Order: sequence, then structure tokens, then C-alpha cells
Amino acid sequence: MDKRLMWVPGMILFSIAIFSTLYIHGNPLPARSGNATSTISHPLAAVSSMYRSVEQGDWHRLERKISQQAWDKLNKSGFLKYWQLQLAKDSSIDYVSFVVMRWGEADSDTTWVLGRAVWVSAKDVIPDTTQKVILKKSKNNWLIDDIIFYPVVDQVGQFFAAVSQQNWDAAGDLAGEAAVLSVMSRQQFKGIMRYLPEDFAVVDGEAWVKGQLVTGQPDDAIIQEVNVHLKKHDGREWRITDIVGTAAEK
Repeated sequence: MDKRLMWVPGMILFSIAIFSTLYIHGNPLPARSGNATSTISHPLAAVSSMYRSVEQGDWHRLERKISQQAWDKLNKSGFLKYWQLQLAKDSSIDYVSFVVMRWGEADSDTTWVLGRAVWVSAKDVIPDTTQKVILKKSKNNWLIDDIIFYPVVDQVGQFFAAVSQQNWDAAGDLAGEAAVLSVMSRQQFKGIMRYLPEDFAVVDGEAWVKGQLVTGQPDDAIIQEVNVHLKKHDGREWRITDIVGTAAEK
């Protein structure tokens, strides 16, 4: 097995989202038509423009911002269908920002941006998604050429969201018993939480995620560093096995 280490040094921006429940409903996606074109001259602007198109449910505008390869992959993966269903049910969904962890040089015909797409809704919990967006230059404009997702990182955020709601069944689906009991017994992990990953590493069947846990309301938030270790359970699903947090500080 290829034992490649991926380590992502990062920087962090803070966004606090509204929590609620997830619904799914909608109609089939339109077929892709025509060639992809773009009017975006900066890769970071291209990423945000893509997600603005998703937020507005403007699939024809979206197809002009991504390559044929990206469109086919997102359609096959269910990404496009998922967002069409969410928007059909919940008109309050808003794209907040793409929180950048790291990015590549934009002085060639290809580059990449690693970060998190952050969403809010008045009705639903819209999970952040950690991803590496690959871009290519076409006629001096940037197109989205691929998106690589990292669900192992997002699982940590989902775990703390479940803990925040004291949904121990959901927390137990994401973590081993020892990790759940550890969080339940520690007073520093109380109240509304949002986990903001900064760095992560994945080596074969193990992963480490380093980030900031924001507890409480935005005007009186407590921020602490929390590092999480995960392992693959039965060689398939990821499980949180250990959580190490600093003392809470305002």
C-alpha cells in the first residue's frame, strides 16, 4: 500500500452558522449543455463564484464555470443532485464563504485551493465540506476542473455538532465509546459548538485533525485548540478514537 503522508499547514477564519434539521426533496437536474466558459480571472474568486451559482440553484451558470470533467464527476457523485434537493426544500440556504487553508501558486495554467465551504440556513444544519479545488486556466480565465473532498475532516465537525445537541446516538456513530464518554465527562465541551479545522494528516488507515473548537454564542465565545485522532473501523468507516483539548480560554 502506498504510504504517502499528506500534511496540510493552514490558517483559519471564523464563521458561526445557525443550527437546525436536514430535509431533502426536489426534481431532476438539467443536462449539461454547451461548452464551459468563465469570466473569472482569479482562482479564489472562481471558487466563490461557483458556490454562489450553487446557492442560487443556477445550474446553467454553474456549468459555465466548471470543466466537462468536473461537471461529470459532480453529477456522478451526487453533489449536484444533493444541492438541488436541498434548495428545493429550503430557500433560506446561504453560502457564507470559502475558508482557505492553503493554496497553490497561480502563475501557471493550473492551481488549487484547499479549504472549507461554509453554509448557513434558517431551517437546516448545512455541514461544512473540506475540499481541494483544482482549477485550470482557459482563455485567461479560471475554470473549476476537479473537487477532492475530505469527509474524514468533516466528520470531526459533525461529531461536535452532535455533542452540542447532546445527540449521543449520532455521536456514537462517529466515534468510539471511549471518545464519547471522554467528551461527556469534560465540562469544557459544553454548549453550542463549531469545530474549525486548521491542519490535518491522513496516513493509510489513520488520520489526525487539528483545529479550534468554538463554544457558546458569537458575542461570548470560548475558543480552544482541540486535536482529534481517527482510525478506520473494520478497514472501512472512520471512527474518532481520541480527543485532546486545551483548557478553555476566552
